[in-house]
Amino acid sequence: MTKKDYIKIAKILKDSNTQDVQHYYRRNDGRHTLLPKAYIISELCKIFEKDNPRFKAETFIEAAK
Repeated sequence: MTKKDYIKIAKILKDSNTQDVQHYYRRNDGRHTLLPKAYIISELCKIFEKDNPRFKAETFIEAAK
């Protein structure tokens, strides 16, 4: 992924309401679990850091808040 991709994803997260809003996650058993936005951002950072060693988690987190 490129910096442009990270910026687009951060904008989607930022525009998706406040940090306190929780998002649904469909589990394998068909049930849904609520995940805090901060958790989603954190997990994305882990993926992006593995994908691109130049990825700056701090910058992404600030952009997504």
